[in-house]
Amino acid sequence: MTTKYRFSNFKISLREKDHNPPHVHLMGPDFEAVINLVNMEIMDGSAPSKVLRHAMKWITDNREELITQWHMLHG
Repeated sequence: MTTKYRFSNFKISLREKDHNPPHVHLMGPDFEAVINLVNMEIMDGSAPSKVLRHAMKWITDNREELITQWHMLHG
C-alpha cells in the first residue's frame, strides 16, 4: 500500500495489484471508503462528511497523477 496523502485523522492510499476500476482507499481510525478515480463516486464504505469533503477536494486536485500512479502499480 502506498500512502499518497496523510491528514490528522485520515489517509489516502493506492494498493498494488488491486482490482479495477482505478481507485483510492480513504482510511481513518473508524472508517474506510473506496473512491473511484474515473467517476469520483464512492464504490464501497463511507466516511464522515467533513473528511469526505476534504479528501474529495484533494483527490480531485491530484486525480491525473493518482490515475497515472495507479496504472504504474497495475501495469
